[in-house]
Amino acid sequence: SLPASRQRWCELSAATIIVSSWMLLITVGPAQAAVHWDRYRLALVNRSQLGHKQLADASRAPSRDLERQQEALTAEMILELTQVVKWDPCFGRGHVRLARRYLEQFELRQKYADNAMSVSQVRDAAIASQFKSPAALREWLERAVGQNANLLYQAHTHALSSARICPLEGKAFLTLADLCFLEGRRRNAIGGFGQQSQRVGPYDGDVLF
Repeated sequence: SLPASRQRWCELSAATIIVSSWMLLITVGPAQAAVHWDRYRLALVNRSQLGHKQLADASRAPSRDLERQQEALTAEMILELTQVVKWDPCFGRGHVRLARRYLEQFELRQKYADNAMSVSQVRDAAIASQFKSPAALREWLERAVGQNANLLYQAHTHALSSARICPLEGKAFLTLADLCFLEGRRRNAIGGFGQQSQRVGPYDGDVLF
């Protein structure tokens, strides 16, 4: 058997390796996430500037070229935010921002789709139809909006994650108000999520709007 002093040294070395690995794990993830968060913020600024350009030229009909640029920037933000929550899964704000960007991408793509339905129109139609199961709802949704249905389910998943991680994130409940129909909830649930978003975000402009 190992001498007591050597055995103790081995135990301390193993403990040091475990602690060092744990510290590396909890710092590397958020550090990598921060890089992608900064890239997301840059894309957000670029899209904001694009929006100002559209407003400045409000006398003309929206340019399809500008809308394509907006869609490309939204896709870029989704890509960066996906990496943010991959590296830092407990970052609630990252999840809710990703959920909102998925909704924006849905609206942009649906604008020129064969069946041009907005999120609110899809929600109202789904609630009115009273589907018997989530599977039946998804089958109808995929027929109605095609692959764009995946954007709604992705948004719902990340909104749920944000609400669970950070229950004070008002935009998460705001997003769930839009998408709770995916769980088979009825119209009264929309008001419930809306009221919760107001409780936790009483001064949030998006929530108030």
